[in-house]
Amino acid sequence: MGSARHRSWSHTRQSTYDGCPRALYYAYFPWGDEDQNLARFLKRAATPESVAGTIVHRRIALGLRQLVKHGTYPTGMDKDGVAQYDEILRISKHIAERVRDGKCPPDDGTCFFHHLYGAEDPVAEQRGRDTIVKSLTMFETSTAMDFLKTTNFDRWKRILNDSDDVPSFYASAELGFESAHGLRVYAAYDLAFLHDGEFHIIDWKTGSKSGRSISASRRQLATYGLWALSQHHPFGKIRVQAFYLQDGEPWDPTPLGADDVKSVIRQIEDQDAAEREATSSVVNRDGEIIRYEADYNAFPPKPDLVGCGWCPYRVLCPEGRETVSGPIPASAL
Repeated sequence: MGSARHRSWSHTRQSTYDGCPRALYYAYFPWGDEDQNLARFLKRAATPESVAGTIVHRRIALGLRQLVKHGTYPTGMDKDGVAQYDEILRISKHIAERVRDGKCPPDDGTCFFHHLYGAEDPVAEQRGRDTIVKSLTMFETSTAMDFLKTTNFDRWKRILNDSDDVPSFYASAELGFESAHGLRVYAAYDLAFLHDGEFHIIDWKTGSKSGRSISASRRQLATYGLWALSQHHPFGKIRVQAFYLQDGEPWDPTPLGADDVKSVIRQIEDQDAAEREATSSVVNRDGEIIRYEADYNAFPPKPDLVGCGWCPYRVLCPEGRETVSGPIPASAL
């Protein structure tokens, strides 16, 4: 039995549930579970691609803040990005070795997934470096950069950093929700600004275009569009784009799609209903909800060779361990 202090919705949370409801339990309802500390540590396990993507997003945010403040975008960001990546890689090996030796996981620090399971993957690690270099160098000369330099920086929304609260809104009838009213929905945009009377929302992408990535991007952008609507921007004046940094694509924000917004609203409502069914609320004397309790059996696993193979929580999940065996047994953690 585990619990969470709050319930909410985000693109990441939905993607976790779609992949495996059991993974969502370990990621969002660990409190009180006998393995809560391990589950929290495993949530930080990452792939080279995800670490590279995080570094790229942070470097672009840093560069854009300097552009806003000084009028110029710094060059050579890729070198610092790769140096940061290699330092994370070095620390990850120490963290993984410590955990495999049965010592208590640290409270912070990123651990690469393959290190955790005692494997080497130099090809994937190099792919992470290549992603950083190509994404950041392409961005410096991109059509996005050319356009952004022509905008009024005073009309930009705050460029977020790690210490900022993630932008959010609450599901409501005014936004088109039939249920899930009051549920907090997170919308962590990468860049948002007003230009020529239209509100632009941009999401930087470090991977390549595929049917799956395009579908996921449409859901993300529709969520950001709902956030913009909650900020009272007119529907017909909202433009969105998933900008694939490595593909050299043109700057082309398009109008927010009504069908995409309706689709993400239904997904949020369905996810809210599923989590309500799987959890019970605990209230205080004033009738306020103080936590949501959940049994992990209410979040059934989806055993799959690929999914379980990439799931950091498989050491906690009996079905995951049956599906994929690894060199790091649960008892060692």
